[in-house]
Amino acid sequence: MNRVRDKRVIAAVALLALLLAGAAAFAIFRETLQARIEVATGKFDFSIRNATVVDNEPKEPDIAKCEAKIAGDGKSVNITISNAYPLYRCTVNLTVENVGTIHGRYENASIEVPAALSVNVTAPPGIIAPKQRVNVVIVVSVTGAAEEDKRYSASVVMRFRQALP
Repeated sequence: MNRVRDKRVIAAVALLALLLAGAAAFAIFRETLQARIEVATGKFDFSIRNATVVDNEPKEPDIAKCEAKIAGDGKSVNITISNAYPLYRCTVNLTVENVGTIHGRYENASIEVPAALSVNVTAPPGIIAPKQRVNVVIVVSVTGAAEEDKRYSASVVMRFRQALP
């Protein structure tokens, strides 16, 4: 009976040794790798750099006056027309620069304007790369619906969006 018991002990030890050897072999061939990822996003930023007024009125008589002033943050321009009359037209050429690090493009403009005024915005299609400048043209016309001695205001919101290069 001792022999049977000894054989069982030997068999149990041998089985345990095989299991340990298998576990050791598994640990030997097992490898863990890592990939660390860090992403820094770019900056999407456009700015109005210059505003040039083209007064479409003849030099004589010079009646109306059109002015354009860029806000300090470069995000807006105030266009002021004084002493206007029906059919007067003023063109403002804006130089818009992509001051960010991400490509962009002009998307559209929403315009709120009373019947006494007409406003048209034109911008180039296509991708505007970082540091690239483009010309955006705003044309303001006084229509025949304008009344004498009145103040009118309009709003133009130009939208730029990210573009893939």
